[in-house]
Amino acid sequence: MGAIREAALKHPPRPIAPLPQPNRTSHHRQLTLSPEFNNPNDNTYHVNDLLKYHDRDFIRNAYRAILKRKPDEAGFRHNLELLQSGVYNKIDILASLRFSDEGKRSGVIIEGLRLPATIRTLERLPVLGYLIQLLIALIRLPSMVRSQREFQGYIVAQQLSIADHVNETQRVANDSAVEQFSILQGQVRAVETSVMAQLLTEQERLQQAEAQLLLLADRLTTASQTLSKTRHELDEHRAVVKNLTMDVKTLTHNVADEQNRSTEETGAWDKFYSAFEE
Repeated sequence: MGAIREAALKHPPRPIAPLPQPNRTSHHRQLTLSPEFNNPNDNTYHVNDLLKYHDRDFIRNAYRAILKRKPDEAGFRHNLELLQSGVYNKIDILASLRFSDEGKRSGVIIEGLRLPATIRTLERLPVLGYLIQLLIALIRLPSMVRSQREFQGYIVAQQLSIADHVNETQRVANDSAVEQFSILQGQVRAVETSVMAQLLTEQERLQQAEAQLLLLADRLTTASQTLSKTRHELDEHRAVVKNLTMDVKTLTHNVADEQNRSTEETGAWDKFYSAFEE
């Protein structure tokens, strides 16, 4: 086990190579259906500069142009509801912002706004306003037809822009998916290569450990056989020692008997000699 640990310490595990990071650079462009808002340096706008925007973009840009700030939540909702319901048109929204106290303090000039704002004020009169609206409608009928055609063209252009944007988004998504798939394949190959290298290293270590274990097993078998042989020899030596011990005891007993016999004979000869002297 000590040899196995020492061999393992000599071969530390190889670190896994860092995986390549996917390229997150996006070529996706944001969809914008309204022209970009331009803020002039002299705070002077023409009414047509703001009328080209629609719905929410119109409300936001009107606040930015006239009040020089973003719309507050309550004002934005209120003006958007008036515009979407048809109660107010764009001229009404611009006039309400421009001629408010905050609009007067901002000092922004809207050229071409006063005349249509005045006409809109006259159109709200009870009876005269209806006649004025009818007269203006008859006068503006050709321009209204042209505006309707322009609006239809605008809607078609917006739809085409949306379709182009969706197609471009799908193309970018497909390209990104292919790119991500390629990156993942590269990462999988890198992981496979690293894992295979580590598996080969571990296999070599296991083979070395197996060889050492077999060597240790052979040594243990030899030691076991030697131990068995030694035990057998010890048993034989014990038997010999036991026999020798019994022989020594017998010899000791015989020697003691001879000593006793010699002592008796010596006593007899002493008595005979004494008698002979007498």
